[in-house]
Formats: sequence, C-alpha cells, structure tokens
Amino acid sequence: MSNVKCTMQLFHEGYSCSRAIRNVYLDPLGVSEAVTKELVQRFAQSLDSRPLCGAVTGAFAVLAQRHLSAFTNPAQKQEEVHALFTVFARRFCECHTHLTCFDLLGCDIGSEEGMKQVQEQQLCKNKCVNLVKDAATILEDMLFYNPAVPN
Repeated sequence: MSNVKCTMQLFHEGYSCSRAIRNVYLDPLGVSEAVTKELVQRFAQSLDSRPLCGAVTGAFAVLAQRHLSAFTNPAQKQEEVHALFTVFARRFCECHTHLTCFDLLGCDIGSEEGMKQVQEQQLCKNKCVNLVKDAATILEDMLFYNPAVPN
C-alpha cells in the first residue's frame, strides 16, 4: 500500500491530519513525536501567525526530520528546511490557496463554536480529507520522486 493510501487509512480511522502524515513517514524511522513537534514549531512559525492546517504541519515535521540530518551547520539546516517548507507551502497553496485551518475551513477550530461548525458541516469528511490527501501526495513527490526539490 502506498504511503498516501496508508495516510488516508489512518485519517479515516480517526487519526488527526498531522498525526496520520507524521506516523506514516516518521514512525518507521523511529522518530519521536516530541522531536518532530519541536522542529515544526521552530521552523514553521515564520510562515504564518495563525495555526497551520494539520496536514501541512505533519508534512513540515516529515520534511524537517528527513532533511535535517544531511546538514551539520545549524544555520544551513534552518535555511534548507525553511526552503523545503516554502516549496511545500507554494505547492499546497496552488491546490488550496491557504495554509491555515481558519482560511481553509472558514472557522476557528481552537474555539468551541468553531469545533461545533466542523461537526455540523462535517468539514473533516468534506474538506479535510482532500487537504490530507493533497499534503501527503505533495510530500511523497518531494521525498521520493523529486528529492532535489526545485524552486
């Protein structure tokens, strides 16, 4: 089964969007969730001040972890990972225009009212499923089919 299909299976089983992506690509490498969470927080904050879509966050965690070991200079690590995030973000926005849950779903999922809207409108089923699939597809392409990651 492909990584994208595995990601979608986990998402349909109830895993969050970020965890479904992270688990498929990083669990086989033995990478702890705490490590990836720290990496994403450190690098992703500069892209947007609102909470990022979980599928984007999961992809950022994978990109950061999979590429950081290739660089020994800390400044170079940050620069290279930020470049990968930028490429991913651009490609994701070509499909969905935005990177934040608020902009993608039209509600604040951090609020009780927003979560009620998510449930009432079945946004996970109607919108998030496509966000997760597209994020996993872009990630798969960047990791395995186009590892040079062109600008």
